[in-house]
Amino acid sequence: METKSQLLLFLPLSMFFWFPGSFTLLETDGGWLTSRHAALSDDGSCTVERRDSSLTYAQFIQQYAFSRPVILQGLTDNTEFQAQCTKDQLLARFGEHLVRLSTANTYSYRKGEDGGKNFPSCAPS
Repeated sequence: METKSQLLLFLPLSMFFWFPGSFTLLETDGGWLTSRHAALSDDGSCTVERRDSSLTYAQFIQQYAFSRPVILQGLTDNTEFQAQCTKDQLLARFGEHLVRLSTANTYSYRKGEDGGKNFPSCAPS
């Protein structure tokens, strides 16, 4: 089991050496490793209309529901949730619990279990 978990840690960390500069920490990543290439960006090329929370249900049904897409913005404020999901907060709250490590891939069969306090650091040294 120890060899398996060492391999699981080695593979992601080895990417820093094979692809230098491909992973950088974003300012709002909450302490997690975030690829700048995977982050959503607003490059201005989206032509879908954006509406704010003043859009009523009746307007939505009449103007968008059955005819065209719309991006609804400002409907929720999840800043408290984001603050609770930083790496430091999760480690402080659940660091002593056994966690299951896996990728976000639905078909990921390689999984490992470890205590949260043993998570590798997100930033390469």
